[in-house]
Amino acid sequence: MDGFEACAQLRAQASTQHTPIMMMTAMDDQESISRAYEVGATDFLPKPFNFTILRQRLQYMRRAQQDRNALRNERDFASAVVEHSAALVVILDPEGRIVRFNESCEHVSGHSQDEVGGSLVWDVLSGPAERDNERDAFERLIAERGTNHYEGSWTTKDGNQREIAWSNSVLLNSRGAIEHVVCTGLDITSRNQAEERARFLASYDPLTSLPNRRLITERVDRAIVATAAKQQLAVLLLDLDRFTDVNATLGYEAGDQMLKTVSDRLAKSLQLGSMLTRHNPDLRTELGRLGGDEFVVLVTGVQEANESAAIVERLQQALGRSLKWKDQKLTMTASVGAALYPADGSDSESLLRNAESAMRAARDKMRGSYHFYSADLHSSISKRLSLEQELRQAVDRGEFVVHYQPKRFTGSGHISGAEALIRWQHPSRGLLTPGSFIDVAEETGLIVPIGEWVLRQACDQVMSWLESGLKAATVAVNLSSAQFHGTDLLKSVVEILNETTLPPSYLAVEVTESMIMHDAREACDILCRLSDLGVHISLDDFGTGHSTLSLLRDLPVHQLKIDQTFVKNMVGNPKDVALVRAIIAMAHSLDLAVIAEGVESEEQLAILRDEKCDEVQGYLTGQPVPSDQLAALLDQATPEQVGAGAPQLLNHAP
Repeated sequence: MDGFEACAQLRAQASTQHTPIMMMTAMDDQESISRAYEVGATDFLPKPFNFTILRQRLQYMRRAQQDRNALRNERDFASAVVEHSAALVVILDPEGRIVRFNESCEHVSGHSQDEVGGSLVWDVLSGPAERDNERDAFERLIAERGTNHYEGSWTTKDGNQREIAWSNSVLLNSRGAIEHVVCTGLDITSRNQAEERARFLASYDPLTSLPNRRLITERVDRAIVATAAKQQLAVLLLDLDRFTDVNATLGYEAGDQMLKTVSDRLAKSLQLGSMLTRHNPDLRTELGRLGGDEFVVLVTGVQEANESAAIVERLQQALGRSLKWKDQKLTMTASVGAALYPADGSDSESLLRNAESAMRAARDKMRGSYHFYSADLHSSISKRLSLEQELRQAVDRGEFVVHYQPKRFTGSGHISGAEALIRWQHPSRGLLTPGSFIDVAEETGLIVPIGEWVLRQACDQVMSWLESGLKAATVAVNLSSAQFHGTDLLKSVVEILNETTLPPSYLAVEVTESMIMHDAREACDILCRLSDLGVHISLDDFGTGHSTLSLLRDLPVHQLKIDQTFVKNMVGNPKDVALVRAIIAMAHSLDLAVIAEGVESEEQLAILRDEKCDEVQGYLTGQPVPSDQLAALLDQATPEQVGAGAPQLLNHAP
């Protein structure tokens, strides 16, 4: 091949594509020179040539090649940065046609460089509604020859919208003419969605999409400002009754589904029909969820309280229909409290608080009912809150004491044991019995530490009697439901017995039928383990609960306590006597001792003696007394006149 073809072949090879080539030839005509440069020669030198000139030309070629390589590397680096950048990079010509479209653009838009190259950017990436605006913005940028920043949207190849934050700059060449427009952007779709989700969660409940406490509170305050003279607004608070049982038995998935169903039913029931709006077209309602199983309804334009009552009844009717979860049908009711503006509060906080107080009053009266707030209710709640605070302080200050009510054998009248009963030595109200504070203790959870304190105090006291030489009797301690089911009762009893060194046979625990029936399997396990320790078990309030004979047969119970409601009406009432007789006979057939509580008259005692009741307890045979007074009774009795250990049947009593 000749030199021209050799040069062309070198330029065709990737490895020598950019290699400097000097062509030296005897042909020095214009056509040969032109052809040399056409086939890719870097320089041309005719023969004969001067070696000094050749050296200078070669040095120039080398320096020029180094400069070209540096420029090429810089260009390749810049191109790689643009191409592989996480940012969106679109390079446009002065007419707005796409020159460069990097990988990020291809990924986000779904278009390739080949598809969009040479197209006007707004024709490819903007929907019809945005196209004119995008073109106008580009023309302003060209006219101003500057930079702009804005957020816009892209319509992707599959028709979806992506939100993009753009920064666009005009590039000028050395002559000051516009060469390109460089557009760099960030896809902020996910960020905007997250912000929108955050804004939604700040104001709406994610499960039901109802306004949450914050938003409904704002709307109540706005409604108060907008309420016209002689009009009222109502805040209705609904609390689903026993909803926690659904989560506990069916699981949280069922609970969430029920909340959605309840939300839908309440919303539909609030689409007021002509019956309610016929006489008051201004009546409006809005439903929200405060959290958990509590819903709230804001009613505006109220003229009369009975309008709110009618809405409450509609809501309760909507909930009255059974709900279905898989193959189970469930019935849900709600206790409802109502507070009216301006009578029951001047702002959202007070109205919601008073509506909740009314709801609690309704629930205490009867689940599934409703109650309107009143001044008397406020006074009652204030007293209850004050009592709760004082009760917490009483625990910390040690203001409780234990009194002991003796139990006696029916036949001989000798002491068979005692029951430990808590008293509150109130600093200003004197000695208080459990009836004045025990409900609050149970509601607040204070019953657990209080109950444990009574248990420890009783064990310590009995051990003190034993160490002083008294013939101590078995002391019974009442257990609360929270103490029985919600704590590690066995561990607590073992620790207290070990710390006080009291033999377990001197301790009895009293449990009610309702506590056992709450979870019979768990109750049986707890009582069996206590019985194995040597602790005696007494079933309190027998006849008022729901126990079955089969359960009674399987439980490790040593004694039944006949509830005082049966004892109270025995005199002159053969039916109550028959019931007491039946309980005693059944207990004896199961080898259980029987004690009757609430004995207050000789006539009652005589009947119980005739029916062979083993033991009695009540004001007739002994009132609750401080520990030193019971110690005096024990000190006066002979060892044979004090029963210790397991409760005994009548024919075994001294």
